[in-house]
Amino acid sequence: MVSSRSPIVDKVLCALTLEEKVSLLARKNTWETTNIDRLGIPSLKMTEGTPGARGLKWTYGSLTTFIPCGISLGATFDPVLFEKAADDPIFHEFARKAVQNGLVLLKNEAILPLRPSPLKRVAIIGPNARKPTAGGSGSAPANPFYVTTPEECVKEALLDANPEIEVIYEPGVPFSLYPPLLGTLLKTPDGALGGNPYCYRASGIVTPKVTGRYTWSLSNTGKAKLFIDGRSYRLSVESRVTLPPFEAFDNTLFPNVSGLRIGLAQGRNNQELLDRGTAYAQSADVAILVVGHNKDSEGEGGNHADMQLPGQTDALVHAVCAANPNTVVVVQSAREESMPSLQLLGKTPITLPRRLQDHGSGSWFSGQAANDYCEFGEGVLVGYHHFEKHDIQPLWPSGYGLSYTCFELSDIRLEEQMTVTAASTISVRARCWTARWIRSCAALAGFAKVFVPAGEDRNVTIGVGKQELRWYDEEAHSWQIDAGVYRCFVGASSVDIQNILEFNVL
Repeated sequence: MVSSRSPIVDKVLCALTLEEKVSLLARKNTWETTNIDRLGIPSLKMTEGTPGARGLKWTYGSLTTFIPCGISLGATFDPVLFEKAADDPIFHEFARKAVQNGLVLLKNEAILPLRPSPLKRVAIIGPNARKPTAGGSGSAPANPFYVTTPEECVKEALLDANPEIEVIYEPGVPFSLYPPLLGTLLKTPDGALGGNPYCYRASGIVTPKVTGRYTWSLSNTGKAKLFIDGRSYRLSVESRVTLPPFEAFDNTLFPNVSGLRIGLAQGRNNQELLDRGTAYAQSADVAILVVGHNKDSEGEGGNHADMQLPGQTDALVHAVCAANPNTVVVVQSAREESMPSLQLLGKTPITLPRRLQDHGSGSWFSGQAANDYCEFGEGVLVGYHHFEKHDIQPLWPSGYGLSYTCFELSDIRLEEQMTVTAASTISVRARCWTARWIRSCAALAGFAKVFVPAGEDRNVTIGVGKQELRWYDEEAHSWQIDAGVYRCFVGASSVDIQNILEFNVL
């Protein structure tokens, strides 16, 4: 076997002691690898980069360009654009194009695209229109150069096309599920924090600016109690923070980190918010409703209990759609939502079920969090495999997405490669009929995306190689390709099949 390593690398490897080799597999702090000064090996500075390069801090680090999340990039069905967005995060246009190409149009009853010229009033409704989710929580925050909102972008586009349009805004539901942080309402005198290892007491004085009823919130890593004493509103928190690692509670990543969040909000009438949003929609020619999740309802470290949008969002959607039939609903979410009656904005990279029970993981959801146990009982029947195997009709199948025009596939044939004359996104799914049962469901074997001018056509070639046909044999500890007859299903989605082709593998 010929090694492609540099002789210098081999020399350094031989010079490293066992302890030094092990140290290079770990780190000297959160962001940097260990330096070996005697051999001239410098420390390498790393950073997480899922939504963009974070820098050296968990929050508010270096300025960076937001990269769309994985499900949004997957919806583009454009591997070239995906690579550019991932490799060149400094170029804002790549990220912006990725976002635009990741929008999915699921339903359209002659409302889109909007024609601004005859419109007199447009109502933009929903919390995510003014405060969109920009980046995730936990390990997915980033500090962007700038953030544009759907409200300002839509308003600008509408007024550019028709300066006479009146654009109004109303949230309809609260912007967050939890009360905001105390901020300047809290004063902490000297000695406000004290305690022992793994427990502490924090105190301060809270002075609300307006008389009224208020809602408090408390979040903590571990267990905590919130006390409010007397009319001076002396606040104190007794916290038993994260315990040392032990077998039944694996906390080896952050064994000594404490987190505490206290929120306060003046009492609000949520029904009044919803009624006002509905009234705004009813008074407009077109209502644009932008809803979804934010860091209160979506993030790492926990499962959703259901497929509903947070708080009263579902009620707002149904009320606005009932008040104005010319409603466009835009949903910002990184998961499936149960909304069978909405106007949504592509090509879905996942299968959206009609209900949670239809999902492959439904029988095992949501695991046993208290016992730190979760079973992936669906095995290899993930996503559209499960729906096909059990003949379940999804709400929106994988690969589904409308357009503002119509496309037609024709002259589909099988040669050394699979050739299709078509437009839009075409997918090929292959099934081996003689293989074991776990291979009886068609699997995505290839796809292509093409842009076609009106009235024209384009030739598209989709290659299917052995990588797409093989499966891993756990008993043999190797990849296998089954001999037999394979069927290729060619179409625009996992259910929109327009031709079936066969070939043999000997």
